Amino acid sequence: MTFAYNARKYINFPIQLCENPQMSLKSGTVLILDDDASVRRAYARTLAEEGYSTLEFPDFESLKRSVAAGFFQAKRVCLLLDMRMADANGLAVQQWVIDQNIPLPIIFISGESEVAEAISALKAGAVEFLLKPVESEPLVAAVDAVLMPKSEPIERPVMPAGFERLSAREIQVLDLVVQGMRSQAIASVLGITLRTVKMHRGNIMAKVGVKNVAQLVSFYQQQRFQSPGPACRSPAQATS
Repeated sequence: MTFAYNARKYINFPIQLCENPQMSLKSGTVLILDDDASVRRAYARTLAEEGYSTLEFPDFESLKRSVAAGFFQAKRVCLLLDMRMADANGLAVQQWVIDQNIPLPIIFISGESEVAEAISALKAGAVEFLLKPVESEPLVAAVDAVLMPKSEPIERPVMPAGFERLSAREIQVLDLVVQGMRSQAIASVLGITLRTVKMHRGNIMAKVGVKNVAQLVSFYQQQRFQSPGPACRSPAQATS
């Protein structure tokens, strides 16, 4: 029996499945919760081309019913979660996952969120926060970071202690920030919008545990030149 056959036989609510019939080095299932059908299908097609199976959910209630059915107890699974939906806020969905004690990594996607929402999501354990419209490369990179086997690490620069959670794009933004470059200049260099730069900067500060750019630069320089050893706490952690 295939994964898709089991789903259609035992789950009686509106979800869509998409799988790549070709063999792939990548494996795992991505749950896509977004109330826009065209957006869900676009994400599903992109991920299927990479070898991932996907499950689409049009609303929070269908996701909860799937959890109750114990359907996706997979070794490799993550949730692609829209922040703003008609029936639920993404942060509420994330809190529900935490309350249910479900080991489900969450990648947030949003078109309207404020930096404060991104910080809240990351502090609560989200692994990534992407801005719409999401291009294929950052979407796949975020899913790869969660679902790719640890024996097949994604090549990336060696970062100082305290900065290991940053994505490839966040590392690029950080590098320019510590060089003293302003957000508008960073946007021009990387070919992204000013809003996206600010969102990445907020994500970086949330992951590292600092409150402003000055603290970020200072902590980065401190950790960069520190001798190998136990990771130092961030300024926020040091005062707690």
